[in-house]
Amino acid sequence: MIEYKYDGTMYLIPYSNLSIYLEKNGWIIDEVRGTSKIYSNELETDFKVTILLPDKNTRKIGSYLFHVFETLSDFEGRKQEAIIESIVNVDKDIWKISLAKGMNIGSLDLNDVEEIIKSIKNLFSYSASSEQDAKPYFEKSLSTGKSFVKECKFGHTYTGSFGFTIITPINNPQYQTLETGLDDELSVPLGRRINERILKSLELVYKEEEIEDVTQIYEETLNANMCIALKKLLEISKADVEYSVQFSPLCDTPAAMKDKSTICIKHSGVNYLDFIYKKMHTEYELIKNFTLRGSIRELKGKKSEGDDDNSDYNIIIIGDVGNRDGEKIHITLNENDYVKACELHKESVKRKKEKMIKISGNLRRTKQKWYLDSYFNFEELKDVQLDIRTDNAVENKTQKNLGEY
Repeated sequence: MIEYKYDGTMYLIPYSNLSIYLEKNGWIIDEVRGTSKIYSNELETDFKVTILLPDKNTRKIGSYLFHVFETLSDFEGRKQEAIIESIVNVDKDIWKISLAKGMNIGSLDLNDVEEIIKSIKNLFSYSASSEQDAKPYFEKSLSTGKSFVKECKFGHTYTGSFGFTIITPINNPQYQTLETGLDDELSVPLGRRINERILKSLELVYKEEEIEDVTQIYEETLNANMCIALKKLLEISKADVEYSVQFSPLCDTPAAMKDKSTICIKHSGVNYLDFIYKKMHTEYELIKNFTLRGSIRELKGKKSEGDDDNSDYNIIIIGDVGNRDGEKIHITLNENDYVKACELHKESVKRKKEKMIKISGNLRRTKQKWYLDSYFNFEELKDVQLDIRTDNAVENKTQKNLGEY
């Protein structure tokens, strides 16, 4: 590890990261001098640029590294501190979020700063949640989102508008296995997909494109929770907000993504985000206080060791919705009810007879799935017909009392 001080900030640079960064960004070894290396690259004008990477034990290595970073800064057209940050975090994607872009404001209220951090956290958490299960709206972040934001870090602030640096992992083995339980090694790493989803969402808001298919929006870009986060940042900023991401060279990035890696969202984007948010909520059917009776078809528990807040307990129930028979309803339970559901399901399999359950909540339909949110009263049904008659009697009595009143 090399200690390197630049512009008053001390950086700890893993020496191996220097070679990784150069070689992954197209620099070629021209010559080896002992344990030092000379790299070269060419500008678009075919002018050849060289860099001497000294041995890590070289005396006054800081002077040599200054020339390395200065050359890279000129070659890439980025500031030296940005170059150093990219090398230190060569296996990370680095976001820069600038509030009140172009405005000269002296300070922010502490409560606003708290909301800013919360909104940034939600932006990444719900983007990650959509990679686990694409939905128009989440009652709470899924385990993938919660785990991902725990691995994200704040980097150094920077001059200009109020700037926040977020350093995100792209290839942590913890995120390689999704609900399928299969390794995802051949596809884009989950961390990169999360960041690409955010970037595509920002592009959508920037262009303010007309929405024809809400399903495509939440499957590929925004969900309602991300809308809330982006809208909140604009409201606090009271001006434009600029987002930029420096992609790690360890994962291939499409040229189109690189070209659009900096996007400035106008303050007027608040209205567009509000429009998408409402469309997510009103596009499909919502039935409040719906009572569902049915049988458990599938269990998907994801236990996080030592932290139950990062766990998911999902089930699918087969039940009737109005005149629709045998619909699949997706529900996320708490741990105790999930254990109860597992026991009921085991008994059903053992006795080869389905156990019926009753659960109430807000039933929501997207184009492809049914969800039961804000559930309550998860219980086993001993006699389905008796339960239905009892509920109908209670409802009739309530209606009669209301009529007399």
